[in-house]
Order: sequence, then C-alpha cells, then structure tokens
Amino acid sequence: MFCLSLCLGALFLVILNHLFDAQWMLPIRRFLEHLACQLFPTMLFLWIPIGALAPQIYPWMSVTDIEADHALHAKQLLFNKTAFYVASGLIFAVWGLVAHGLRSASLAQDKDGAAVHTRTMRKYAAFGIFAFAFSLTGAAIYWMKALQHQFFSTMYGVVYFAGSVWVTVITTYWLMLYFRNRGELRDVAREVSFHDCGKLFFAFTVFYAYIHFSQYFLIWNGGMPEETFWYVARE
Repeated sequence: MFCLSLCLGALFLVILNHLFDAQWMLPIRRFLEHLACQLFPTMLFLWIPIGALAPQIYPWMSVTDIEADHALHAKQLLFNKTAFYVASGLIFAVWGLVAHGLRSASLAQDKDGAAVHTRTMRKYAAFGIFAFAFSLTGAAIYWMKALQHQFFSTMYGVVYFAGSVWVTVITTYWLMLYFRNRGELRDVAREVSFHDCGKLFFAFTVFYAYIHFSQYFLIWNGGMPEETFWYVARE
C-alpha cells in the first residue's frame, strides 16, 4: 500500500497538471507518467498474493454468522467476497485506463507536437479526477480499512489520499534534483520548479495534519465504540 501510494500520488499530480495547465509541472511530468503507469500491471501483479490470501488476511471473510456481527451486517453490501474481487478488478482497470491513456497521448505529442493530444489529455484528466477519487477510496477501504471492518470513518479515503500525495511530492522533489544533477533536466528544472514543488509539499503537510487531527478530535469527543477502538489500538 505504501508503494501503491507513490503511484497514485504520481497519477494525481499528472491529472492536476492537465486540469490547471500548471506549467511548472512540465519538467516532472514524464517521470510522473511512468510512475503512474506502474499501477497497471506492476501493482496488480503485487496485489495477487493479497487477493489469493484474502480469506486469511481479512477476518470478515471467514465470519459464518453475519447477523451476529453488527458492523459486518451493516456493511454486507460492501464486505463480501464477490464485491471485494469485482471492485478490486474495476479499480485496477480504471487506473490502467487513465494512467496509460495520459502517457500515450503525451508520448504521441512528443512525435508530432499536435495540439489534439493536449485536448485528449485534458479529457482524460476531466474524467480521471472523479475516477481517481472513487477508485482510491475503494482501494483504501477494501485493502486497508477492511482489516478492521468494524471501524466507521467517512474520511479514511481522504487520509490515504493526503498521505499518498504528500509522500509523492517529496519523492518528486528528490527525483527532480537527481535528474537535474545527472543532466536530463538541467535546462528545464529551474529554481522556481523546486520552489513550487516545496510549496505543494508544505500544503499537503498542513492538509494531512489537519484531517488526521480533525478525525481524531471528532471521534474521540463522540465516544462511539465503533470508532474509538481504532485509536485505542494505536495509542
């Protein structure tokens, strides 16, 4: 899930570039596109052991009396084996479509410089931002939160998203520095490029801290057993 977060963060930054025509992202876009394309099939390949061992990994898959488990009974529409595998397959399909679609158009533009490819990438980004939000949330819930299915949280996907972009932005900073020192980005990675990357990292540092503390504060004050146990286990 940590390696996945780097790939998802890269996909988000590429989508962001096309949604806002962010010029400062152009020097970093190509290696972010390559990183995003590891979502499919590389991350799918690494997910196979999770899928194969899911009945042993996720306790709810071995529950025989669903009605006796109130949390599982309430979430039965989501937490059942069919939904788990079908949703997982759809999630990877969406990531593959968006990530490879964006990179294909980007590589095609390198060959002929046609503006039509820019419009194509904008269309992928317009659709992709919504697909990204739903698929990332689904992945975080099915593959992580499902380890403790009793936990109720409407912010779980957002927390994983914030952490994904946060760690990807600082990785991007170091990759940009590495490629500039090697020579590939010497003419395009300027001081302002590092400044903008640093600003985005600072923004997501604040955002990550804000949503983490806000969820903790509200759950702890609410005192609901279905929510507080998650923090008790981690304190």
